[in-house]
Amino acid sequence: NNNNDNNNEPSELAGLKQLLAAAFANHHLPYRLLVQRGAFSRGQGLQLGAESLVGQHSDLVVAQAPAQEDLRFSAAAHNNPLMFFSDVDLYIAGGFFQRCQANAAPGQRAYFPTPFSMYRNGGKGRPNNVAVGHEAGEWRTWGVGMLCAYQSDFTHTKGFNLRIQGWGEEDVDLLNKFIRQKNIQVIRGIDRGLVHKWHSKACDATLSKAQKEHCIMSMMEYEGSKKQLALRLYKAENSNTR
Repeated sequence: NNNNDNNNEPSELAGLKQLLAAAFANHHLPYRLLVQRGAFSRGQGLQLGAESLVGQHSDLVVAQAPAQEDLRFSAAAHNNPLMFFSDVDLYIAGGFFQRCQANAAPGQRAYFPTPFSMYRNGGKGRPNNVAVGHEAGEWRTWGVGMLCAYQSDFTHTKGFNLRIQGWGEEDVDLLNKFIRQKNIQVIRGIDRGLVHKWHSKACDATLSKAQKEHCIMSMMEYEGSKKQLALRLYKAENSNTR
């Protein structure tokens, strides 16, 4: 269920709508914001977004531009759209979308790009000026949450496991479904056009054991390089001995 009454709209949702409107003000790209209440589920959110491309879940739309009749998301305009599943904490360079198109093909290929993940003190900047290297971060080789695939191929896998709640595991499950498709070649490769910016993270106590382990591993892995962590430990030990 969603609530379209602006008077009762949560401040977070109102702020998000303003942010989207401002971000797209100078572009002629359509967007649609869907809101569903309930416990957080990344898989369910992406599933709803994918299904909305062909006209489903219109009752969950709370903001969009341009007007409904001008949106080019309809099945009539795009019977089989190419989709990109992303996280909100990624910087995306323009050249990435060419690789997304080149590495995905309907009924043939799905592209699971590997982003570069920055350390806590890995530097600042966007993908075109982040220094990709051992001291800035590392390739997120275990992360498979980014995906370029055609909707028909996604639908054929039956999509996300909606029983998975919270953070993690839904992307691995989807990857395995694509791998089991005999006609689909799964493409994996590092992509300099995707940079995951470091941010603090809290692992919810309600996560499953596997989800919690992966969450903690993600927190620890991007604290810094071995050299950076060794220097921090060395400085801490020296300060304690004074």
